[in-house]
This record gives sequence, C-alpha cells and structure tokens, in this order.
Amino acid sequence: MTQDHEHAEAEHEAHIVAQAAQRISASADYDRLIKLAGSAQFVLIGEAHTERTIFYATRAELTRRLIAEKGFRILALEADWPDMLRVHRHVTGRTTNPVRRRRSEIFAAFRLGCGAIP
Repeated sequence: MTQDHEHAEAEHEAHIVAQAAQRISASADYDRLIKLAGSAQFVLIGEAHTERTIFYATRAELTRRLIAEKGFRILALEADWPDMLRVHRHVTGRTTNPVRRRRSEIFAAFRLGCGAIP
C-alpha cells in the first residue's frame, strides 16, 4: 500500500467517524444516542476526549439512561481487577467488608456516580 493510498484511507475513515460523532452539551443531546441503541443487546461506549472527567460524566449519564430507558442490566467496564471486584461484590450484595463502604467510595475509580447502578 502506498503512502498516498494510506493517507486517503485514513481521511475516509476520519470522515466516517466525523459523520457519526455526536456533540454532547445538554441533557437533550443524549436522546439521539439512546434512540440509536434501539433494541441492541449491548452498547459500547468509548472515549474520544482528552479530558477524562468529561468522559466519565458522559459515560455516567449514558449508563443511567440505558438502564432507565432501555432496561440494560449488565455493565462491563475496563478497570483494574481489585477495583472491579469491589464494585461487583457491592452490586451483587456479596461484600466481604463487615463495614459497608459508601457508594461514592466504591465507584470513585469509575466516576460512575451513585445513580448509575441502583
């Protein structure tokens, strides 16, 4: 593959992503994304922003709405194993800690917020 061909292919792929990308700046902006989920059994949420706090907030809102409006019941997160195990134990009621930790502490690594998982 020539360098010109690789460049043209990269530009084409960037154009496809740009057409599908959705700017999120208000609560109503999530409506189209939730509608796009349709009857999907799973939805992948990726990061395309260098500001992680913005991504965490967006992921939290999308997660809440997918659970509330589309009936999603399972979350799969890329995370460190010990942190994920604590979240799993909390969510399934199988914590090994005699003192139950606050949700804000448990979910701090994921920035999901207390409302993301009931």
